[in-house]
Amino acid sequence: MVDQVVGQRDVLRTARARLTMRAWNSLVGDVLAKKCMPDRYDDGVLYVTVQSGVWHQELRMQKERILAILRRHSGEDDLFRDVRFSVRPEEDGKFFQPPVPKPVTPPSGMDYSRSIREIAEERRRQRPTRLDES
Repeated sequence: MVDQVVGQRDVLRTARARLTMRAWNSLVGDVLAKKCMPDRYDDGVLYVTVQSGVWHQELRMQKERILAILRRHSGEDDLFRDVRFSVRPEEDGKFFQPPVPKPVTPPSGMDYSRSIREIAEERRRQRPTRLDES
């Protein structure tokens, strides 16, 4: 029972942290929001990706201010114990754009109109009968 309570507490804390992360842009302001964004939360540590080394240094200097903002917004002093920054450079003029998944094209010549059950039934009928089954 203790494991369930502790596990539930961790889940609730992570959920509260994620709500705060969603408010990142409004919490840090437009200028910083264009240069960095929260990446993940793990056991009291918020990992933030930053556009460049210059902004990495700037954010490290503002770390205590950012922690205070996060704590105030979350309403818990121990929810965010640390913020760690890492540089993720800009690619093709797009910063923090998630990769666009490539469309999946099915192999040609495949019949997708039948269900798995229909295909299995057909294969079962085509299987040669064993002598001991008759």
